[in-house]
Formats: sequence, structure tokens, C-alpha cells
Amino acid sequence: MEVPDPGSWFVPPRAGYVSQVPRLFTDTVRANILSGTDPALLDLDARLASALHLATLDRDIGAGLLSLTSPVGPRGLRISGGQAQRVGVARMLVTRPSLLVVDDLSSALDEATEAELWSRLISSGPVTIVASSNRPNVIEMADQVIEVVDGRCRVIRGSRSQQTS
Repeated sequence: MEVPDPGSWFVPPRAGYVSQVPRLFTDTVRANILSGTDPALLDLDARLASALHLATLDRDIGAGLLSLTSPVGPRGLRISGGQAQRVGVARMLVTRPSLLVVDDLSSALDEATEAELWSRLISSGPVTIVASSNRPNVIEMADQVIEVVDGRCRVIRGSRSQQTS
């Protein structure tokens, strides 16, 4: 795919980014997820429900561990590190970007939640994920792996189709 104007393409809603420690505001879970989202979107509730599911926050809400009205506190200190990461993921996903750029997005998650999160992201539809991670289970899911050492990049594993042919 050729991108004629990267400056206008690699921004929301086409692209989404979440850091290892997302910036959260002293507000509710819902307000943090919808921060920056156009409130005029007709399907905002459906987008929110989908983002909660993909980020595996629906499990916490269903178990009563969290609600959309839960305050996150300053910098997300009133929720767990894993919940904070997943609120950041949900914020990224609510605009339905086709490019996800993530920095070690599951570092604060237990193995089961991490596996479920990645499974949901990968199966969510046509999306490209660029991930920075040193976790072997995340790297194993990648179609391509690029290693960066001393400012130099090298492909250490090509696409899965190249590996099987």
C-alpha cells in the first residue's frame, strides 16, 4: 500500500497509538476512553462496547472489578497497571484505526489476559499492528520481526508465508 501523504495518514482515526504507560486523566474510565473522540459519532455506544471487548475490559466490568463510571485517579493510580494499559488500548480502538502502533502494550498483564487481548486484536479484522515488545509470546505471533540493536535494524524473521514456503 502506498501512502501519498504520511503526515495526514499516520494520525487518528486512521492510525492509533498506545504507550506502555498510557496517559490517563483524573476522570472516569468512560471519559478516558472517549477522550478526543468526536461525540457526534452516531455509533459511539457500539464503538465503546467494541473497544471494551477488544481491550478485554469487558471481563473486568462483567466481574464487577471496574465500571465505566469508575474514577481512574490522577495518572490512573486508582486502577491497576493492567487496567490502565487496557483503558489506553480501548481509547486507541474506539476510533477503529486500520494501523495500530503499540509500545509493549501488555507488559502489566497476566499471561491469560495478555493472550486474550492479543487474540482479540489479531482477529478483530483487517488491521496492521506495529508492536514494540521483548516478550517471546508476542514476538511469536508476529508476521515479521525486526530487531533494533545499536541503532541498526535487521529482519530476523520474514513473513509467515515466506517461512512456510
